[in-house]
Parts: sequence; C-alpha cells; structure tokens
Amino acid sequence: MAPDGSIHKIIGDAADITNQKRLEETLKQLAFYDELTDLPNRKHLYKHLKKAIARNKRHGHELGVLFMDLDGFKKSERYARARKW
Repeated sequence: MAPDGSIHKIIGDAADITNQKRLEETLKQLAFYDELTDLPNRKHLYKHLKKAIARNKRHGHELGVLFMDLDGFKKSERYARARKW
C-alpha cells in the first residue's frame, strides 16, 4: 500500500475446482442414495431423522416415523442389475 493509502497492485491465485466439486457430488450421491433405485438409503434416513428429532424436541413437537422394509427386494435388485435397464 502506498503512503497515501491507495493500492498499487493485487496478487491472487485462482484454481478451477470444477472436477473436485463433481467428484464430491458423486461421492455424496453414492453415500446417501441407492445406486439402483436412486432412493435415499438408511444412512441418509438416519442423518435426517436425527435432525428432525432434535428440531422437534427443541420446539416441543411430536414426531412419528414409519419405516417399511421390503422383503425380497435384494432378489429383485439382483435381477434388475442382471437385466441392465
């Protein structure tokens, strides 16, 4: 900075992080969604359920949860993967 307070030059650095952000999104998708159905997986459910429980507890609200398990879904999943939609 000059004695009069004016700026004479600025030095900076820039980097393209597009590929890194794409990779992060892909990893997030693989971590929280089923690869076959693209539905949220249990890890995703637990993450949001934990937040919902804390929020409802904080506000004094009640919370109801319905969890359904599909029998034989793994067999269907293997069949669908074999068919390669």
